[in-house]
Amino acid sequence: MKKEALLTSVAITQYFDTTYWKNGWDEELIKSENVEKILEEIVRRVSEVASVSEAYAIKHDKDTSVVFNNELQETTTELAKSHIHALLKFDKGKGATLSTLAEKIGLAEEYLEKSKSGRYGYDNLLAYLIHAKDKDKYQYPPDEVFTLLGKQYLEIYHQRKESWLKGKAKKEVQKSFEDIDFLIDNILNENITKNDILLDKKYHTPYIVHKTRINDAFKTVGEIKGARTKDELENGEFKKT
Repeated sequence: MKKEALLTSVAITQYFDTTYWKNGWDEELIKSENVEKILEEIVRRVSEVASVSEAYAIKHDKDTSVVFNNELQETTTELAKSHIHALLKFDKGKGATLSTLAEKIGLAEEYLEKSKSGRYGYDNLLAYLIHAKDKDKYQYPPDEVFTLLGKQYLEIYHQRKESWLKGKAKKEVQKSFEDIDFLIDNILNENITKNDILLDKKYHTPYIVHKTRINDAFKTVGEIKGARTKDELENGEFKKT
């Protein structure tokens, strides 16, 4: 059996719902949605098995999710349930395994996330606290992040702001390559018009990056419509008024 690695950092995400918080949590504390006090308790618990050097937390109460409305028979956007995002960093060589951290905190392992390998692993988790690199998510003000240990988050934000904006732009361009086939399909099925592309900001990056493919798709739609009209005329399907 492979030995679990000691984590250098961990991100924690959970609703303020007492059914998720095990191992003796004060239910009133969870229901209060007080991220400062909750983070203090998380760090107290984790400090029994690891040495925490940095600790941050924020309440996300403006996230949205797309759901299907049975009454309207269409997808709608609604506010997601409020939840906490906490981030801990450990002193070198003094972290703990994911399973140990989950047990101490009192949450299932699936609600804990270790940083990805590479120089930007922890940086990406710091940025995600306010969705700094995620254009399609609500942008939380950096002063809403509570700092318990380590450099003040607001200071980190001002140091990393330009880099995070570049990361956001890069992510948006990369996403356009994932979405372009679906966008082309919608154009060909006449679900999206050229005006939609030009007037809706969400299409601007895909249009800049894939302008030739998108314009070729609209040109093809025009050719298809022209051929269809010609065929209908030849078959006498149009009546003069």
